Amino acid sequence: MATAALTAAGVGGDNPGDGTFLRVRLDRLAAAANDAITAARAGDSGEMVRHLHKFDVLTSAIWAVQDAVYGSRQVSAAPHAPSALVPPS
Repeated sequence: MATAALTAAGVGGDNPGDGTFLRVRLDRLAAAANDAITAARAGDSGEMVRHLHKFDVLTSAIWAVQDAVYGSRQVSAAPHAPSALVPPS
């Protein structure tokens, strides 16, 4: 998942530290999600809410950095061929 996200974000071009920076944040995001799921399965709503809040904060931080570094540059999740978008005749 992290590799796909790095590729989709266009990381790894200008600054070699970009990939590491994003990978660390994605790892933290995945850990917060996993902790929230674990708490939900255990029926611990307080812990689940705490972990979901952490997930929300981490997501906001990732997007803030994305906007600051890359601005309004469009990013697609997966490369696609333009012909794949044209419906068959």
